[in-house]
Amino acid sequence: MRILDIAKMALSFASGDQVDVLVHHNDYSLTRFANSYIHQNVKENNIDVTVRVVRDNRQGIAQTNIVDPDSLRDVAQKAGQIADLSPKNPVDIKLPKPAEYIETGKPDEATASLTPEVRADAVAQMVNYANPLGLTLAGAYSSGSGSLAIVNSNGLEAYNEFADAELKVTAMSEDSSGAAGFWTPRVSEISPLDIVKEAAGRAISSKKPAEIEPGEYEVVLLHYAVAELISMMNWTGISARAAEEGRSWLANNIGKKILSDKITIVDDPFDPRSSMRSFDFEGFPKSKMVLVDKGVPVDVVYDSYYATKTGHKNTGHAIPASSGAHPLALNVVVEGGTSTVDEMVSKIKKGVLVSRFWYTNIMRPLEQEFTGMTRDGLFLIENGKIVSGLKNMRVTDSIIRIFAGVEEVENVTRYHDGIVAPAMRSKGIIFSSKTKF
Repeated sequence: MRILDIAKMALSFASGDQVDVLVHHNDYSLTRFANSYIHQNVKENNIDVTVRVVRDNRQGIAQTNIVDPDSLRDVAQKAGQIADLSPKNPVDIKLPKPAEYIETGKPDEATASLTPEVRADAVAQMVNYANPLGLTLAGAYSSGSGSLAIVNSNGLEAYNEFADAELKVTAMSEDSSGAAGFWTPRVSEISPLDIVKEAAGRAISSKKPAEIEPGEYEVVLLHYAVAELISMMNWTGISARAAEEGRSWLANNIGKKILSDKITIVDDPFDPRSSMRSFDFEGFPKSKMVLVDKGVPVDVVYDSYYATKTGHKNTGHAIPASSGAHPLALNVVVEGGTSTVDEMVSKIKKGVLVSRFWYTNIMRPLEQEFTGMTRDGLFLIENGKIVSGLKNMRVTDSIIRIFAGVEEVENVTRYHDGIVAPAMRSKGIIFSSKTKF
């Protein structure tokens, strides 16, 4: 049974002033490796059905992953029962009307059908490259496909298919490491040798790391590090909910130039480097939206609930109702510039190159003050050249301050953990303390 048919059947069993049904199908596989050996190969094929019932402005949500008619009837009835027991919402719940969607095309068949043997061969290629260099590898190679169907009692029907693959690897020596990864909806773009060479290069270059004293240093942030900072900014302050609750750095600064004029951030659901989808998780049409224009915040993102609550237009950024019902940008793209990483490094008299961060946490959302540690390649720059690896450091700084000081942006953008971003050179980042390794 197609998931659109499953969604329609569940809808037929539900009763209320308004009803919507979201059906999400995933068929994904994962090959995981550590100590340069494959130790796990798993496959998951699952269908999740979420039914939302609205009665007298009371909302009930129920889920199942069993899709026979009796189970669909049960989950629809349970959503109605939960709605009857829920408090009345002070804001009118208005589900989207039927709409037309931009066609995003069929998923790549080679990506959807990638076999365990192909993934294992990729791991073998990387191990055969790294072993003679004295490096140990760990990582994962995932691939698969899925589909999403949304129907509601207003007559809306939305359907989308997708496929993607991602290869991540960390190369390790006794006193250093380097990481690299590549996500794509087209598996033909993944080159295991290129990825392992990138990771191994950082691991080898950062052997016998030196130490520097904590303080502020000029910095080059690779796209992995930039993406991690942008992701924190997104999760904590680009939502209308964050704005309504008074904790949005973006909403508090609309129209003010708070970042470098070299930084433009958009949400683009049709960027081919990300997971393209023409509608949100309520079935509302998506479109490209500017979030920050040349350093100036423009607007936060909305779903139907917060659009109604605030009188703003719906921007098509609903996530599944079962996830907490707050709008979120899921296709964030930081526009590229004109420089290469080597050109950025050449401009620095004394500074640091950061490959990526980990264990990051936001401490003050309005200022975007965060703390976290560097990982998998920290390097000392002197007189325009990388001269050695560095022991990792803890960073405690404001992301806004770091991005306000950006002077160069890379001419290439890459996808990493949900964000498309370039590398950047900033006037300074504050390293607050040393770490043990």
